[in-house]
Amino acid sequence: MVKQLRQVAGVERVKVHDFKKGIFAVTPRKGAKLSASAITEAVKRSGFTLQRIIVPGESTKESPRPPRASPAGAAPLPVEIEKLLAGPQDAFREGRFDDALRAARRAAQKKPDDATIQQFVSLAGFALGKFEDASTAAHAALHHGPHWKWQRLKGHYAKTAVYTAQLRALEKFVREQPASAEARFLLAYHYLMLGHSQAARSHLKRVAKQKPDDKLVRQLLEPAKQDGDNRQSFRNR
Repeated sequence: MVKQLRQVAGVERVKVHDFKKGIFAVTPRKGAKLSASAITEAVKRSGFTLQRIIVPGESTKESPRPPRASPAGAAPLPVEIEKLLAGPQDAFREGRFDDALRAARRAAQKKPDDATIQQFVSLAGFALGKFEDASTAAHAALHHGPHWKWQRLKGHYAKTAVYTAQLRALEKFVREQPASAEARFLLAYHYLMLGHSQAARSHLKRVAKQKPDDKLVRQLLEPAKQDGDNRQSFRNR
Protein backbone atom coordinates (compact mmCIF):
# COMPACT_ATOMS: atom_id res chain seq x y z
CA MET A 1 0.00 0.00 0.00
CA VAL A 2 2.88 2.39 0.84
CA LYS A 3 4.12 2.26 -2.75
CA GLN A 4 0.70 3.15 -4.14
CA LEU A 5 0.29 6.01 -1.67
CA ARG A 6 3.67 7.46 -2.61
CA GLN A 7 2.54 7.64 -6.22
CA VAL A 8 -0.40 9.92 -5.36
CA ALA A 9 0.19 13.49 -6.55
CA GLY A 10 1.26 15.74 -3.70
CA VAL A 11 2.42 13.00 -1.31
CA GLU A 12 5.87 13.69 0.15
CA ARG A 13 6.18 10.89 2.72
CA VAL A 14 4.22 7.91 4.04
CA LYS A 15 4.77 6.57 7.55
CA VAL A 16 3.32 3.28 8.78
CA HIS A 17 1.73 3.53 12.24
CA ASP A 18 -0.05 0.17 12.33
CA PHE A 19 0.19 -1.98 9.21
CA LYS A 20 -2.28 -4.67 10.40
CA LYS A 21 -4.92 -2.07 11.23
CA GLY A 22 -4.21 -0.07 8.07
CA ILE A 23 -3.17 3.17 9.83
CA PHE A 24 -0.78 5.36 7.83
CA ALA A 25 0.41 8.96 8.15
CA VAL A 26 0.66 10.85 4.87
CA THR A 27 2.72 14.03 4.62
CA PRO A 28 1.94 16.33 1.67
CA ARG A 29 4.54 18.22 -0.30
CA LYS A 30 4.87 21.87 0.62
CA GLY A 31 1.96 23.82 -0.76
CA ALA A 32 0.22 20.70 -2.08
CA LYS A 33 -3.34 19.67 -1.22
CA LEU A 34 -4.00 15.96 -1.05
CA SER A 35 -7.11 14.49 -2.64
CA ALA A 36 -9.02 12.13 -0.36
CA SER A 37 -10.46 10.34 -3.39
CA ALA A 38 -6.97 9.86 -4.89
CA ILE A 39 -5.75 8.34 -1.62
CA THR A 40 -8.77 6.06 -1.44
CA GLU A 41 -8.24 4.88 -5.02
CA ALA A 42 -4.55 4.20 -4.31
CA VAL A 43 -5.47 2.08 -1.30
CA LYS A 44 -8.07 0.17 -3.32
CA ARG A 45 -5.51 -0.55 -6.07
CA SER A 46 -3.19 -2.02 -3.45
CA GLY A 47 -5.85 -4.51 -2.39
CA PHE A 48 -6.26 -3.11 1.11
CA THR A 49 -9.31 -1.65 2.86
CA LEU A 50 -8.81 1.94 3.99
CA GLN A 51 -9.06 2.24 7.77
CA ARG A 52 -7.39 5.51 8.68
CA ILE A 53 -5.18 8.13 7.06
CA ILE A 54 -3.52 10.53 9.47
CA VAL A 55 -2.67 14.09 8.49
CA PRO A 56 0.50 15.68 9.92
CA GLY A 57 0.21 16.61 13.61
CA GLU A 58 -2.82 14.38 14.21
CA SER A 59 -2.74 11.78 16.99
CA THR A 60 -3.06 8.14 15.94
CA LYS A 61 -5.40 7.55 18.88
CA GLU A 62 -7.65 10.54 18.46
CA SER A 63 -7.92 10.83 14.69
CA PRO A 64 -11.43 10.07 13.46
CA ARG A 65 -12.01 7.17 11.16
CA PRO A 66 -12.92 8.36 7.66
CA PRO A 67 -16.05 7.06 5.99
CA ARG A 68 -15.59 4.02 3.78
CA ALA A 69 -15.58 4.42 0.05
CA SER A 70 -18.51 2.67 -1.61
CA PRO A 71 -17.69 -0.18 -3.98
CA ALA A 72 -17.10 0.97 -7.55
CA GLY A 73 -20.43 1.48 -9.25
CA ALA A 74 -22.39 1.30 -5.98
CA ALA A 75 -24.29 4.25 -4.58
CA PRO A 76 -23.02 5.55 -1.21
CA LEU A 77 -25.02 4.52 1.84
CA PRO A 78 -26.76 7.04 4.13
CA VAL A 79 -24.42 8.08 6.94
CA GLU A 80 -26.64 6.57 9.65
CA ILE A 81 -26.79 3.19 7.91
CA GLU A 82 -23.06 3.28 7.19
CA LYS A 83 -22.38 3.77 10.89
CA LEU A 84 -24.72 0.97 11.93
CA LEU A 85 -23.08 -1.43 9.48
CA ALA A 86 -19.46 -0.41 10.09
CA GLY A 87 -18.82 -3.10 12.73
CA PRO A 88 -20.72 -5.87 10.95
CA GLN A 89 -18.96 -5.14 7.65
CA ASP A 90 -15.52 -5.23 9.27
CA ALA A 91 -16.27 -8.55 10.95
CA PHE A 92 -17.65 -10.00 7.73
CA ARG A 93 -14.64 -9.09 5.60
CA GLU A 94 -12.40 -10.66 8.24
CA GLY A 95 -14.37 -13.89 8.02
CA ARG A 96 -15.96 -13.53 11.45
CA PHE A 97 -19.42 -14.32 10.15
CA ASP A 98 -20.96 -15.14 13.54
CA ASP A 99 -19.86 -11.77 14.89
CA ALA A 100 -21.12 -10.08 11.74
CA LEU A 101 -24.54 -11.70 12.06
CA ARG A 102 -24.92 -10.75 15.72
CA ALA A 103 -23.91 -7.16 15.04
CA ALA A 104 -26.16 -6.93 11.97
CA ARG A 105 -29.12 -8.20 13.96
CA ARG A 106 -28.51 -5.50 16.55
CA ALA A 107 -28.49 -2.92 13.75
CA ALA A 108 -31.73 -4.39 12.39
CA GLN A 109 -33.38 -3.90 15.78
CA LYS A 110 -32.66 -0.18 15.46
CA LYS A 111 -33.74 0.03 11.81
CA PRO A 112 -36.05 -2.93 11.12
CA ASP A 113 -37.43 -1.45 7.90
CA ASP A 114 -34.11 -0.68 6.25
CA ALA A 115 -33.54 -2.86 3.18
CA THR A 116 -29.75 -2.53 3.27
CA ILE A 117 -29.45 -3.72 6.87
CA GLN A 118 -31.85 -6.60 6.27
CA GLN A 119 -29.84 -7.62 3.21
CA PHE A 120 -26.69 -7.63 5.28
CA VAL A 121 -28.41 -9.79 7.93
CA SER A 122 -29.33 -12.14 5.09
CA LEU A 123 -25.78 -12.15 3.73
CA ALA A 124 -24.28 -13.05 7.11
CA GLY A 125 -26.80 -15.87 7.54
CA PHE A 126 -26.06 -17.07 4.00
CA ALA A 127 -22.32 -17.12 4.76
CA LEU A 128 -22.98 -19.30 7.81
CA GLY A 129 -25.21 -21.71 5.92
CA LYS A 130 -28.29 -20.57 7.85
CA PHE A 131 -30.31 -20.51 4.68
CA GLU A 132 -33.81 -20.34 6.17
CA ASP A 133 -32.91 -17.35 8.36
CA ALA A 134 -31.09 -15.72 5.45
CA SER A 135 -34.13 -16.23 3.23
CA THR A 136 -36.44 -14.64 5.80
CA ALA A 137 -34.19 -11.56 6.02
CA ALA A 138 -33.92 -11.31 2.22
CA HIS A 139 -37.69 -11.55 1.91
CA ALA A 140 -38.11 -8.76 4.46
CA ALA A 141 -35.49 -6.63 2.70
CA LEU A 142 -37.21 -6.85 -0.67
CA HIS A 143 -40.41 -5.54 0.90
CA HIS A 144 -38.57 -2.30 1.66
CA GLY A 145 -36.26 -1.78 -1.29
CA PRO A 146 -34.48 -3.23 -4.33
CA HIS A 147 -31.89 -5.99 -4.11
CA TRP A 148 -28.19 -5.23 -4.27
CA LYS A 149 -26.21 -5.34 -7.49
CA TRP A 150 -23.07 -7.43 -7.88
CA GLN A 151 -20.81 -4.43 -7.24
CA ARG A 152 -22.35 -3.91 -3.81
CA LEU A 153 -22.41 -7.60 -2.99
CA LYS A 154 -18.78 -8.30 -3.86
CA GLY A 155 -17.66 -5.25 -1.89
CA HIS A 156 -18.37 -7.17 1.32
CA TYR A 157 -15.84 -9.87 0.46
CA ALA A 158 -12.07 -9.71 0.70
CA LYS A 159 -11.93 -12.47 -1.93
CA THR A 160 -14.56 -13.35 -4.51
CA ALA A 161 -13.70 -17.03 -4.12
CA VAL A 162 -15.17 -16.97 -0.62
CA TYR A 163 -18.53 -15.87 -1.99
CA THR A 164 -18.33 -18.44 -4.78
CA ALA A 165 -17.86 -21.27 -2.26
CA GLN A 166 -20.82 -20.05 -0.22
CA LEU A 167 -23.02 -19.82 -3.32
CA ARG A 168 -22.02 -23.35 -4.34
CA ALA A 169 -23.05 -24.58 -0.88
CA LEU A 170 -26.49 -22.99 -1.31
CA GLU A 171 -26.90 -24.43 -4.81
CA LYS A 172 -25.99 -27.88 -3.48
CA PHE A 173 -28.49 -27.52 -0.63
CA VAL A 174 -31.28 -26.59 -3.05
CA ARG A 175 -30.49 -29.60 -5.24
CA GLU A 176 -30.54 -31.94 -2.23
CA GLN A 177 -33.53 -30.29 -0.53
CA PRO A 178 -35.84 -29.32 -3.42
CA ALA A 179 -38.83 -28.97 -1.08
CA SER A 180 -37.24 -26.05 0.75
CA ALA A 181 -39.00 -23.02 -0.69
CA GLU A 182 -36.98 -20.76 1.63
CA ALA A 183 -33.61 -21.95 0.32
CA ARG A 184 -34.87 -21.76 -3.26
CA PHE A 185 -36.06 -18.19 -2.73
CA LEU A 186 -32.66 -17.30 -1.27
CA LEU A 187 -30.93 -18.77 -4.32
CA ALA A 188 -33.22 -16.82 -6.65
CA TYR A 189 -32.42 -13.67 -4.67
CA HIS A 190 -28.69 -14.23 -5.11
CA TYR A 191 -29.13 -14.89 -8.81
CA LEU A 192 -30.98 -11.58 -9.07
CA MET A 193 -28.04 -9.81 -7.42
CA LEU A 194 -25.66 -11.51 -9.86
CA GLY A 195 -27.77 -10.49 -12.83
CA HIS A 196 -28.80 -14.05 -13.73
CA SER A 197 -32.40 -13.06 -14.38
CA GLN A 198 -33.54 -16.19 -16.19
CA ALA A 199 -32.13 -18.55 -13.57
CA ALA A 200 -33.69 -16.42 -10.83
CA ARG A 201 -37.03 -16.46 -12.60
CA SER A 202 -36.94 -20.24 -12.95
CA HIS A 203 -36.47 -20.68 -9.21
CA LEU A 204 -39.04 -18.03 -8.35
CA LYS A 205 -41.62 -19.92 -10.44
CA ARG A 206 -40.93 -23.01 -8.35
CA VAL A 207 -41.30 -20.99 -5.17
CA ALA A 208 -44.58 -19.53 -6.43
CA LYS A 209 -45.96 -23.06 -6.83
CA GLN A 210 -44.74 -24.03 -3.37
CA LYS A 211 -46.03 -20.83 -1.76
CA PRO A 212 -48.91 -19.55 -3.90
CA ASP A 213 -49.91 -16.92 -1.33
CA ASP A 214 -46.52 -15.18 -1.40
CA LYS A 215 -47.30 -11.79 -2.95
CA LEU A 216 -43.65 -10.72 -3.07
CA VAL A 217 -42.68 -13.70 -5.20
CA ARG A 218 -45.49 -12.89 -7.64
CA GLN A 219 -44.28 -9.28 -7.82
CA LEU A 220 -40.71 -10.40 -8.53
CA LEU A 221 -41.98 -12.52 -11.39
CA GLU A 222 -43.48 -9.49 -13.10
CA PRO A 223 -41.31 -8.52 -16.13
CA ALA A 224 -40.84 -4.97 -14.81
CA LYS A 225 -39.21 -6.38 -11.66
CA GLN A 226 -36.55 -8.30 -13.53
CA ASP A 227 -33.07 -6.92 -14.21
CA GLY A 228 -31.03 -7.32 -17.37
CA ASP A 229 -28.53 -10.16 -17.48
CA ASN A 230 -25.05 -8.92 -16.53
CA ARG A 231 -23.33 -12.22 -15.88
CA GLN A 232 -20.02 -10.94 -17.19
CA SER A 233 -19.53 -8.95 -13.99
CA PHE A 234 -19.35 -12.14 -11.93
CA ARG A 235 -16.03 -13.51 -13.08
CA ASN A 236 -14.94 -16.24 -10.69
CA ARG A 237 -17.91 -18.61 -10.49
